This record gives sequence, C-alpha cells and structure tokens, in this order.
Amino acid sequence: MRFFASSHRLVQLAPRTRWLLLGLLAFLALQLCSGIAMHHAGPGWSGASVAAHYGAPDLAAASPATDPFGGLNGFGSAPPPPSAPPDRGFAASSIVETAHIHLAIMPLVVFTVAHVFAMTGLGRRRFSGLIAGVAYLGVLGDVGFPFLVREFGALWAWPKLLAFWLLVGGLAFMLAWCAGAVLASFRSPRRSDRDGAQ
Repeated sequence: MRFFASSHRLVQLAPRTRWLLLGLLAFLALQLCSGIAMHHAGPGWSGASVAAHYGAPDLAAASPATDPFGGLNGFGSAPPPPSAPPDRGFAASSIVETAHIHLAIMPLVVFTVAHVFAMTGLGRRRFSGLIAGVAYLGVLGDVGFPFLVREFGALWAWPKLLAFWLLVGGLAFMLAWCAGAVLASFRSPRRSDRDGAQ
C-alpha cells in the first residue's frame, strides 16, 4: 500500500504490478458499463421514468388521463374498470437492498481509482481531488435520491439522474486517465523509490 502514497508514481511499480493494475481498471470499466446498462433497463433517462420506477407517490395518486373518445375506448365500448391499485414501482425493500450494497461497494471503487489517479501527473494537481469528490457526491445522491423519490415525489427524479451522471462522469474520467497513464508508464524507465521521493 505504500505505493499509493502521494510521493509515489506509476513508473515506480514493477511492470507485472502495472499489468495487474491495468486489468483491475478494465474490470472496473466493464462494471461501470454494466451499471449504465442496468440504469437504462431500470430507471431510464427521463424524470418520468425514474419517478415511475421508484414509485413516486404523486404519480400513483394521479388520476388517469382523460379519454379523448369521451369514456369509450375508440370502438364504442367502455374501457374496463381498474382491477388493482396503481403500481408503486420498485419495492421499498429493493431500494434498501440496493443502497446496502452500493454504500459499501461504490465508495470503495471510487477510493481505489482515486488512489491510482493520485499516482498520475494530473492526479497530483491541487484540483484533482474535486474529481473524486464529484464521484463521491454522485454515489451519495445515486443511493439517497431513490428514497426521496419514493417518499416525497417525482420532484427528486431529476436530481437522482444528475447524481448518477456525476458518479459515472467522475469515475469514467479517472478510469480513462489512469488506464492511459498506466499504458504510458510502460514507455518510461522504471524509477526507484528514492528517485520518486526526490
């Protein structure tokens, strides 16, 4: 773990360690892509789809849209009466279960990638911590806003989408930068610990 200290750089790692690190970054990039695909299949990309997915109470209580045919279904017969109460979407217990997993895993992923990012040239700049901070805020919002959508309404759906993109954007940027830096490090001569500390 000493190589994650701010005084160390990627070129100080042994080549086999850099290859392992590149593999880790690749798997994390695949995990990020699968997360985007899951969001596409689940909450979707609009405020209405997010609100419906998490069961916003104001959507469930909304009256059905008026029929342009004056109460008829277009063929001269009345529509069937509703047989069940409006769907509240994603179960509250599922939101808790998702939060339970994400509150442990996603900060750990951001923490790991941020440490590798800190070993790159850009990651050693003063402002670079903001990128990890944005990703952390994204994790917090992505986990927390579904509760607000379900309990307080569709108003919280757009902040949930914003939080998701903050997480994805911050993490994707750091992953891409780290992968490029690891690949570039193979073209640089390996430095000793003493050289990196000077």
